[in-house]
Amino acid sequence: MIERTLCTAVAALLVLAIATPRAHAQDAYGCIDRLSDDQVSERLSFIERSFATTERRGRAWYWGFWSLMAGIAVAETVIAVRDDTEVGRVDAALGAAGATFVLTVLTTQPFLGAFGSRRLRRHAEATPEERRAKLRYATRLLERSRDQELLLTSWFAHASAWAYSVAVGTLMLVRYDAPWRAALGYTSGVFITEPRLLSQPMAQVRDFERYRGDTCSAPYEAPEPPPMELSLRAAPGGLGLALSF
Repeated sequence: MIERTLCTAVAALLVLAIATPRAHAQDAYGCIDRLSDDQVSERLSFIERSFATTERRGRAWYWGFWSLMAGIAVAETVIAVRDDTEVGRVDAALGAAGATFVLTVLTTQPFLGAFGSRRLRRHAEATPEERRAKLRYATRLLERSRDQELLLTSWFAHASAWAYSVAVGTLMLVRYDAPWRAALGYTSGVFITEPRLLSQPMAQVRDFERYRGDTCSAPYEAPEPPPMELSLRAAPGGLGLALSF
């Protein structure tokens, strides 16, 4: 039973790492070739401002939690190597594994809201053709950033943290009869992950909605109704659950 619970938690984390959210949007690319150079420059400026306004906060968020996960991974690894008890080694190894997984995801999928401006600056825009090519790239970058922000704050991101915490806590309680370690296992993963999810910048979600609604001066195509989604959000006095459908 314990092994099955742990496998379920690991599978949940893997799905979180590779899943992509479903997107519905007006075509933001189809008429780029028909835009005038002034229109291209205007749309480029909008996307550049979007990333510029979130760059500082996005980097603070990204590097802050990256450093936290790295510190936890190193500390738990040292404990796992030096602890003389089996329960201590297993508990620390699980902590190191969880932190290393999150650290790997953060490292291999850098937060685009923090680094979008840097990526845009690498593209030339001296001629109309270069500006048009840069707009195509910038539009894809803004859309990818929107998708990443939605993915990292989806219900599954919250559920994976809870699944990991429940698996570790249950293992400590049932197999090792260690109530104190079980209490830490049940709470530590959630208390570390939830602030990360709830504090994540979400500006590109809003900005891409504005951009795709006006990109070609065409009627906005209403997206399909979203699937039912349960999300955890900051609320007055604490946290709140929101059900959207």
